[in-house]
Amino acid sequence: GEWHQQLERSTEFFRTSIEDAERHTAVYQNALKDCRVASAGEGQLSALTTQMKDKAREMEELKGKVMAQQTRNDVALQASAEVELQIVSVEQAIAQAHLDAEGWGLAGDDANLDIQSEKKLHEDTAAKLK
Repeated sequence: GEWHQQLERSTEFFRTSIEDAERHTAVYQNALKDCRVASAGEGQLSALTTQMKDKAREMEELKGKVMAQQTRNDVALQASAEVELQIVSVEQAIAQAHLDAEGWGLAGDDANLDIQSEKKLHEDTAAKLK
């Protein structure tokens, strides 16, 4: 009798222990699932972070290209402005050359008049001497 009751108590204790262990196992399995889900989420987050970093790098590269193009545009505009200035200065030089040529032409006319009057003077003098 006594031994039989002890055996039943032991069996009950073991059954309770097994149920507790199963409950704990279920809790741990759920926790493990949660961890796996979290880990997968972490992986997705990590992938997303990497994508964002890549996109940021692409944007930086694009910004660099745009700035380089802007610099080239600025240089081209500067060169264009310098060419414009050179054209203006050449046009001014041409205009000055025309003025100089007119000046030389007038000076030539004056010289011709001087020569003519000098010649006339000589002719007059020669005529008086005769």
